[in-house]
Amino acid sequence: MQSMAHIFDGFVGNKGSAELTGPGGEPAPIKANLANPLRFGSSAANPTLQIADIVAGATTDFLQHQENPTYRELGRWLIPHMHPHTMLPDDDFIDLKRPKPRINLAALKELARRADAGEDPLDGMPEFYKELVAEENKKLKWRFK
Repeated sequence: MQSMAHIFDGFVGNKGSAELTGPGGEPAPIKANLANPLRFGSSAANPTLQIADIVAGATTDFLQHQENPTYRELGRWLIPHMHPHTMLPDDDFIDLKRPKPRINLAALKELARRADAGEDPLDGMPEFYKELVAEENKKLKWRFK
């Protein structure tokens, strides 16, 4: 995030909005308005970040275990606070037999690996992505020979 924080500078004091069309086809107004530039800090030293970490972790746990009755009460608390136009993966739509979803999944895994390793998420990513596309193109050529 830190390496791309400058992208969000244009959101500071932004009063405008735009319409985003979601999967259901209904337009939803979105606002990209920040009161201040992004700030980064240690959650160990900043209690508000600790709360954000807890909520993010609880939300992730709920989304990964929605069928588990243990998470039902957590879901009753979280669902009313979730935005209906969030971009969560739709497992029914993702077809890993198609090249683009495979490329996107591999890129996502690489970004997660970099995050776990504390590496810069953007360093060398264009080259990484080009290699993924080249590999997929080789697979397609092989299939159609």
